Amino acid sequence: MLGWQSWRAIDQEYILDGLRRAVDAIAPDACIDANLVEPLAHILMASLNEAALYLTHANQDAIATTEAVVETLLIRLFRPN
Repeated sequence: MLGWQSWRAIDQEYILDGLRRAVDAIAPDACIDANLVEPLAHILMASLNEAALYLTHANQDAIATTEAVVETLLIRLFRPN
């Protein structure tokens, strides 16, 4: 079983950089200040990790609801202004 530090290191190496690049690419169209890209990437990573943990014990209805919540979050957050 992975401990928190190992899990965090894996996220940092494989997930965070991609999220950071994606947020950075979308930021101008979504009117997101460049200073917010880094913390936003971290918050997104944490949110997606929590959604993944939630889904490990979810039934089909909860899975569909969680997918809709994540989609809504991303659409509203990155909607071009």
